[in-house]
Amino acid sequence: MRVKELLNGLNGWQRLFAGFLIFIYLPITFVIVSDAGRFQIPNGQELTKIMPDQVLNSLHTKESILQQMSDGIDWDLATEKDYKLYRVGDPDRSWEYALYVSNKIEPAKAKAMADDFSRAMKSYAFRSILIERLATFIYFLVGAICIYAFGLTLAWIYRGFKRGANG
Repeated sequence: MRVKELLNGLNGWQRLFAGFLIFIYLPITFVIVSDAGRFQIPNGQELTKIMPDQVLNSLHTKESILQQMSDGIDWDLATEKDYKLYRVGDPDRSWEYALYVSNKIEPAKAKAMADDFSRAMKSYAFRSILIERLATFIYFLVGAICIYAFGLTLAWIYRGFKRGANG
């Protein structure tokens, strides 16, 4: 009941703005924000910042090899016999890495390294997608406020002309 009273109390400009927001602006915003969640694979410098120390150290000592995978690379390629392959990634977000860990490292530690790297990458992906979606939402919120302010300005100008004609 309270919503109905609120809607009935709106003037013409406010009703036009509300209709525009509900039927045009919000659906467009929803489509753009839902499409904004594409994860950009970090470059080498970003990757070293988010990579767990244990994995980074093993890469420097050549105890492990990290390779970014793409659709064109066969996962079943025979690797060197001195390394074990761990697939790290999120196929839903279109990023995968092959972490080759030396057989000299005990399997539990190698698995933990792969899991740590996977968690770090998923955390990075979540943060970057969240920031991108929030920025897109704020961009459209500012747009909606500007459109409302424009409508108020037009109403103010209209009242000025109306007063001048009656005046």
